[in-house]
Amino acid sequence: MALNKDFKVAILAIVSIIIMVLTYQFMRGTLMHNAEPIYSSYFTNVTSLKKSDKVFLNGVQVGVIKNIDFADIKDPNKIKVDFSINPNLQIPKNSVIEIISYSLMGNKGLKINMGTGAFAKAGDLFQGLNEKGMFDGISENVGPLADQSTIMIQNVNTLFDRKQRENLYVTIGELNKTLAALQTMVNSNQHAINGTLGNVEKLTHALAVKQNDIAQIISNTKEMTSQMKNADLSKSMNKMNQSMDELNKLMADINKGKGSLGKLMKDEELYNKLTSTSKSADELLKDMKENPKRYVHFSVFGGKK
Repeated sequence: MALNKDFKVAILAIVSIIIMVLTYQFMRGTLMHNAEPIYSSYFTNVTSLKKSDKVFLNGVQVGVIKNIDFADIKDPNKIKVDFSINPNLQIPKNSVIEIISYSLMGNKGLKINMGTGAFAKAGDLFQGLNEKGMFDGISENVGPLADQSTIMIQNVNTLFDRKQRENLYVTIGELNKTLAALQTMVNSNQHAINGTLGNVEKLTHALAVKQNDIAQIISNTKEMTSQMKNADLSKSMNKMNQSMDELNKLMADINKGKGSLGKLMKDEELYNKLTSTSKSADELLKDMKENPKRYVHFSVFGGKK
């Protein structure tokens, strides 16, 4: 007998629902963990923890949460969490199960803190540890710091006598006054400070803009110093010393009256003669300018007189 159309649609819908349920169970991890042993732990607070959340050991998922419920409705501070674990994994009985957050989205799960000794069996109960809140972590860090501060204050009280402590308090008071005055000065000169910071910012910007030029200058300077380093300075210094020796020798000869320049500098008679000759030449030139006819005679017809 042929199936009518409605019956076929109904069968297809049922099969589709079954496939969707199986897929959902697989995605949540429950289907793959049905054959795994079940263990339990008690907690006082399981906020955001839910069924099918993951169980981790050293960052690797080894199971899932199967159920969360009150162990006894009359005792709401005792919440039982059942979870499955890979049957190939052996967990010591004294291990601790801790609630953790393992992502920035706030996903919760269980973490196995492995113990030692005999291994647990299916159905055994592990010690549960609530998730540490933000303030719990801060308290753990602040507590030791507060203890250390108390010890330090006690040591200070032991180290200084009463008068020294009074002097210390006075010094601290003066320091507070100084800091207050400094703060007042900074506040009153805030505009100038802002201007200075602005100028510094402009300067750094200008340096950044001229970075290539500065790098080129530094490169040129390095090249010049390298050339100076590699130059034969000793040879140049020897030549300079030789020239200075020759100059000293020339000056010594001049002082001794040697050579034309030396005689001119040391021979008084020669000097007087040169001076007299120069004076006579000046007088001759002067007379030629004043009486040129004494020295030059000519006629328009070329005849001499």
